Amino acid sequence: MYDYQGLFEGALFNRSAVVEIGKKVIEKTTGKYMVGKDPEPMHGLDYVHKLSISHKNDVVFEKCCNDSN
Repeated sequence: MYDYQGLFEGALFNRSAVVEIGKKVIEKTTGKYMVGKDPEPMHGLDYVHKLSISHKNDVVFEKCCNDSN
C-alpha cells in the first residue's frame, strides 16, 4: 500500500498524475509540506508531518504522520 501511495505522491509533485474534480481535469495544484512539534506526544512520536496538495480551495490529497527525530 505504501509503495503505491509514495508513487502517487511523487506523480503529484512531478505533475504527471491526472486529478479530476467534478469531471474537470485539474492542471495546476499547489503543494504544502508542514512539520511541527507535538505538544503532547504519544509513544515517543513527537513530530507531526503534513503534506497537503490542493487546487484553489479544494484539497486533492492530504497525508499526516507522526515520527520521532
